[in-house]
Amino acid sequence: MHLSEVARKLRISKPVVSRHLKILKKAGLVRVKTLGNLYLFSTNVTELEERAMDVFMERHTVKISKDATLFDALKQLPDVEIKSLGGNRYITSIDGEKGYYIYEVNGISPAVPIDEYKPEKTLYST
Repeated sequence: MHLSEVARKLRISKPVVSRHLKILKKAGLVRVKTLGNLYLFSTNVTELEERAMDVFMERHTVKISKDATLFDALKQLPDVEIKSLGGNRYITSIDGEKGYYIYEVNGISPAVPIDEYKPEKTLYST
C-alpha cells in the first residue's frame, strides 16, 4: 500500500503517516519496497504475530546444574504438572491445560527423551 493511500484511508496527513511508518519500519513491523521514487509498504505478519503473543507469555529464568536435564529445569516452572507412568515421567499439564506434551529445542525434536536431554548452553535468555 502506498503512503498516500494509507493517509487517505485513515484521514490523516501524509507527514503523520510517514512518521508512523518510519517508526513501524524501525521496529520491524512493516516492510518497504522501493520502486524508483515510489515506496510501497506491507506488514511483516510474522513479526506482528510474535510480538502480539509476547504480551500473553510469561518469562521465567531457571538455573540448573551442568548435569541437569531439560526436564529438571521444567520441573522448576510454576504450573507444570508431571506424572509418572510405567517408569517414565511425562508433562501432563501446563498452565492448567491437560494433555501430553512433545518438546522441541530451538524448533527441533531431539532424539532423546526430555528427562535425558542435557542443555549444552543457555537456550533462551530474557
